[in-house]
Amino acid sequence: MYDYLKLRLRCIFNQSDKENLDFYMKYTFILPGSIFDTISSSIRVSVFLFGILALPAFGQQIKLNSGAYLNNDGANIIVNGKIDNSGSIANSDIDGFNIDGDLQNDGTFAAGAATHQIRGNFSNNGIFTGSESTFTCNGTSAQAIGGTSAITFNNLTIDNFEGVTLTTDALTTVSGTLIINAGKKFELASGKQLTVSGSITNSAGNDGLRIKSDVTGTGSLICSTAGVNSRVERYLSHSKWHFIGMPVESGVAGVFHLPSGHSDIWLRTHIES
Repeated sequence: MYDYLKLRLRCIFNQSDKENLDFYMKYTFILPGSIFDTISSSIRVSVFLFGILALPAFGQQIKLNSGAYLNNDGANIIVNGKIDNSGSIANSDIDGFNIDGDLQNDGTFAAGAATHQIRGNFSNNGIFTGSESTFTCNGTSAQAIGGTSAITFNNLTIDNFEGVTLTTDALTTVSGTLIINAGKKFELASGKQLTVSGSITNSAGNDGLRIKSDVTGTGSLICSTAGVNSRVERYLSHSKWHFIGMPVESGVAGVFHLPSGHSDIWLRTHIES
């Protein structure tokens, strides 16, 4: 009989009915988007055990206002729209969010030890705690990691053929492992900063990791992993002399001399004494 324990609620709850909802379902529990389009203050939604909570309907969103919180204690929460969080979201188990849309965090997001998947953009303007989590960017169109607040991921996996671009002006850190899967792309936009204090695995070769540079600035990657394949740009304006330094370890000056078919760029030594 438990195989048929898949429920779809079609009723509309009022404000008092929506408070302090605890779900103990072990199978698929689907709630229509009309219930959770907006979660206002003083509402607690907890999901226990190892079920799958799918919400809401495609194209809709989960919105937590300031003061609201959603506590996930073990479910794989599938969101077919976006999450707009101005409240508090906490995850404590290995299962986390599977988000088809954007994740907009203007409140508090505690990732816990969960594995999260996102196929839209991730924007952090609040407090994001990566803890022991893994974030996978696996969209089918270009994605961005942005916002105004610093982001510290534990593990970050890039699994998007169209590419994921770091666009935030705040410092972004990966304390665990940065993985770029084969055929996928990760780009640091001009002037953006990424520090990987753990390790980098780039299975996509030179095209998998690109550090951009233009008139507005140059991207920065600080890491201790040796031999990471990448394309590193350095913007130089024409018809001027520049003091330059090698942008990568073990580089040679010849990288700044362009081959035939380009305007020549020549290097000259300068001895300060």
